[in-house]
Amino acid sequence: MTNSLQVLDDQRRGLRINFHWHRDRFSHSIGFADNERFIPLLASHEGTESDPWPLSPPLQDLSVAEIETGQRSILLVGRAGKSHWSASVGTSLSPLAIQLDVACRIYEIPQILCSSYRSMTIPAISSPSQVAVEVGGHTAWLQAEAVPDAESYWEITAEGCALRTIPMNSDAPQTVRWKYRITVANPP
Repeated sequence: MTNSLQVLDDQRRGLRINFHWHRDRFSHSIGFADNERFIPLLASHEGTESDPWPLSPPLQDLSVAEIETGQRSILLVGRAGKSHWSASVGTSLSPLAIQLDVACRIYEIPQILCSSYRSMTIPAISSPSQVAVEVGGHTAWLQAEAVPDAESYWEITAEGCALRTIPMNSDAPQTVRWKYRITVANPP
């Protein structure tokens, strides 16, 4: 089963995110898209069913919502260990972007909270809140957005990159949230 969202410019070029069922959860891939092809850029780095703190949110249920005529959003929820995760995925035209809003309800201090990706090329960090990935003359920018009560930053990993999130206080239970978006710069 595959569910997708894409956002295309006037020349019908842009980004697509594909969700695929993988073992016990949905994984996703992000890439450049046009009417004829999909060029993979990033693939979520998933954990296993025994990880209480997986490398990416363990999302097991997916639903598609139409938020406006022709405008869709994908909503996901899941669970690992004692914690619950949720994610909302949408698109915007200005700027051309895929937006992810992730949250985790924690009942103990997390070992790790992040969204991890394998990348097809080596990413480059331009600041703690932004990383660039380039494939075939196309550049995608992954940008962390500020949220209350948590700090998020990008880091390069052996497989690609990860957006690490740290709660600003050590209270439990609490809900920790992180947001990021992927924008694209197409060649002229």
